[in-house]
Amino acid sequence: MSIHYRVPLALAVLLWLAVTVVGLALRPLLPVDETRYLAVAWDMWQSGRYLVPHHNGVEYHHKPPLLFWLINLGWALFGVSETWGRLVAPLFGLGCLLLTAMLARLLFREQPAVAGTAPLILAGAAFFALFTSLTFFDTLVAFFTLLGLIGVWRAAHGDEKRGWLLYALALGLGILGKGPVQLLDLAPAPLLAPLWMAARPVSWRRWYGCFALAVLGGAAIGLAWAVPAALSGSREFAYMLFVGQSTKRVVEATWHERPFWWYVPLSFGLLFPWLWWLASWRSLKAREPWREPGTRFCLAVLVPVFLAFSAISGKQPHYLLPLIPVFALLLGRLLVGVTDARWQRLPPVVLLAGLGFAFIALTLFAGPVEARWRRLADILPLPTGAAVAGVVLVGTAVWLAVDRPRSIVFRVASFSLATAAFIVALHIALQPWLSARFDLSRIAAELVVAEAAGRPVAQTTDYHGQYHFSGRLTRPIAALTKDDVLAWARANPGGLVVDYRRDDPATYLALPPFSYGYRGRYVVIWPAAEVNTHGRALFADR
Repeated sequence: MSIHYRVPLALAVLLWLAVTVVGLALRPLLPVDETRYLAVAWDMWQSGRYLVPHHNGVEYHHKPPLLFWLINLGWALFGVSETWGRLVAPLFGLGCLLLTAMLARLLFREQPAVAGTAPLILAGAAFFALFTSLTFFDTLVAFFTLLGLIGVWRAAHGDEKRGWLLYALALGLGILGKGPVQLLDLAPAPLLAPLWMAARPVSWRRWYGCFALAVLGGAAIGLAWAVPAALSGSREFAYMLFVGQSTKRVVEATWHERPFWWYVPLSFGLLFPWLWWLASWRSLKAREPWREPGTRFCLAVLVPVFLAFSAISGKQPHYLLPLIPVFALLLGRLLVGVTDARWQRLPPVVLLAGLGFAFIALTLFAGPVEARWRRLADILPLPTGAAVAGVVLVGTAVWLAVDRPRSIVFRVASFSLATAAFIVALHIALQPWLSARFDLSRIAAELVVAEAAGRPVAQTTDYHGQYHFSGRLTRPIAALTKDDVLAWARANPGGLVVDYRRDDPATYLALPPFSYGYRGRYVVIWPAAEVNTHGRALFADR
């Protein structure tokens, strides 16, 4: 195993460890997604309903159960804790680094340095580095995409049986991870095999027949859960599981609607610093890599999947996460032989320095800035840690700017270190603001007392599980409209109503016994008796 492979891969793993530990330590669970997913896992744990996930007492059809199962498996082994609940998805991020190195060794056997450079590029991609410490399903999709691509390549290079079995397994587990979208990431490579295969297979009919059988095998793995779950759940759950979710998310997406070109400018943020580094663009001039099957294999994944997600009206940044490892593989190969120069580093250096100076300025001149831009009042003044983080970013930018030209592997490592420094600095700078804005522990503690006393709880907006795992609650929270509040309070005179308000509680008609700042608003908890006394007037100024 070459030093060109071991040392960069070890550094990539250390960078993953650093940003993951900092993210889990300094950032609370973020509503509405992270809190909801842990709430579903918690419901599964305390209710024993492992086949049909539930959320707040209702069947949860939005996501398959693999992530929830893995969280519960860890809780069974180590005890219930937030740490394990938040660590499952990041561990798949670590797996992505290892699988990227493995796939690089298969695709580019003649260029062993790519197996070290590609994981470093992946670890240094800003969105992957930031996202890998979050509890989302897309990290699982990225992992199983890489696993399936390894299976396709092996099937094309003499290991047909095990290759297709690996592909089917990756597809099936990916379906259990997030759903049929896994096929969108895995289908193009085998379908476009004539574009990247170095030698024609014995029979294309056999190739595509094996591909079809592997797809059926993957579907069978997903259906092994979906069919029993549909039979055990309600008719609505079965419909949403097999029809509704796919239709709404792909054909009739009515949320997160964005134009076709939206992912193009977004990629410059997701792939920072790589698309800002001019050496990446200069590497496109190299002719030899474009003739290689490994390069064409990467393009057979990147281009059609990117276009497919662009064509879908509902778009989110994390939908592209599975493409970032493939981008890292492609860029790692193209950079082989490219020379490093100071002027090529100028765009990312300027951006890092600008962000650093912005942190320092927002800390030192919070008053004038807040007076000029009122929208920043919610995050100002930033703590002293933001100034320290700003100094770190400026120092990193200066180091990158003046460092002498070195090997491409070294420069990739330095940029990845800069990305890790940026992510760590961002968490240090925003930690007090994130805790004050998103920490739900105080509200959950109030609801724990209410549940222990047998008091029912309702909320005046949709409930996304913000309090269930944090408070280890076991009873549902009723989600009410403003028109339902009075009837609910009359029916539950000993209950509590959780309400979200924009105005300072000091200006309310009645002073709530509990209020707390949350996401730029206030959460207040009203006793049902107070609601019955004041009626609609209590919610008139919401």
